[in-house]
Amino acid sequence: MADFASLEWYAMVANTISQIYLEELGRPADVGGAANWLFHAREGGRDADWIRARIRELEEWHHRHDRPAAVNLPRLVPAGGVFRTDAGGRFTAIEASDFNLFGRFIKEGPDAIEPILQERAAVGFNMLRVWGVYSGNPTFELEIGRLLPSEHADYYDKLPQFLSLCAAHGLYVEFTAFTAGPVPGHWEKCGEALRDVSNVIVELANENDAHPSANLPNIQDYRPLPGIICSHGSNGSQAVPPRPAWDYEVFHTNDAFEWWRKGGHNGMELSQGAEGIAASHKPVIANENTRPDRDGNAGHHEDAAAACALLIAGSCFHSQSGKKSALFSPNDRRFAEAHVRGARSVNLECQEGRYEHPAALETPDLLRVYQKVLPDGRRETVRIRK
Repeated sequence: MADFASLEWYAMVANTISQIYLEELGRPADVGGAANWLFHAREGGRDADWIRARIRELEEWHHRHDRPAAVNLPRLVPAGGVFRTDAGGRFTAIEASDFNLFGRFIKEGPDAIEPILQERAAVGFNMLRVWGVYSGNPTFELEIGRLLPSEHADYYDKLPQFLSLCAAHGLYVEFTAFTAGPVPGHWEKCGEALRDVSNVIVELANENDAHPSANLPNIQDYRPLPGIICSHGSNGSQAVPPRPAWDYEVFHTNDAFEWWRKGGHNGMELSQGAEGIAASHKPVIANENTRPDRDGNAGHHEDAAAACALLIAGSCFHSQSGKKSALFSPNDRRFAEAHVRGARSVNLECQEGRYEHPAALETPDLLRVYQKVLPDGRRETVRIRK
């Protein structure tokens, strides 16, 4: 650096320090830090490489850059009406809504979502439902957020980085590609970005028939992304999802009457078939259900998750905290723990069993009783409380 302290020299060094901070720490230089490095440059003749090396010794730098080694989770594969890992392991989706998580990752960086990932994994979730494109009126964006690929040049480069961070916490991601209408080229670019990612499944569109201003009018023109497990998307609460079914299907029960029994039972009917419903023979996830602020009975949330773990491929805990991807409020956390407790209560070996509805076991306090029975007579029972 220069040996004299002209205004031009100070401007040049200050600009260099600011650039180093942005590159190494992801933030502007604070006044104290900038003054410190200016002193070393002026009085000690230190150059930019020396300043950069010292910044890389800071605890803040290591906290930002010393991330866990890359983790490749086993891929999920359809196996009849459920998922298995590609190594043959049993699996049920214990999912949580985290609509704004990728948006926060892009706008605020990995440190902003690290506490959320830690919390979701610690509670017991193994999958997060994350939205890829969303915008709306001020109320919507205050409640959820805003994310449009056109506003972020690094959107598709950041997507696999985001998935890698989730994988480091043992979390799969169900990535919902569209929630705010068509985005030219977005589907194909997602396919390119996610091709080598093992911990992702992709939902084409959210509630396509429920929001006319934000749907895909040509949803039948889309095709599954090559090499990636995809669903054709969801329709509104209790509606049959868009068909033909792709690799798996999704079903919503939010605010439905007796929603806590319908995710598992009615989702099973989509896969196995019922009167007026053609069987898809695909895994089904009940991936949007009634929130705790709409149903304050923790038993309903626990029983819903248990029924979905037994009868279909899993279910999603939906909450106000999850919509904006914040740490769970104390009340939301209580219900999240009930959901996980229900899902984990089921012996997944019995997913392969024969379905039975033992009405004789339905005492006055129970709404339904569901069973799966294995060939050797062992059975798993889920009781749905009123």
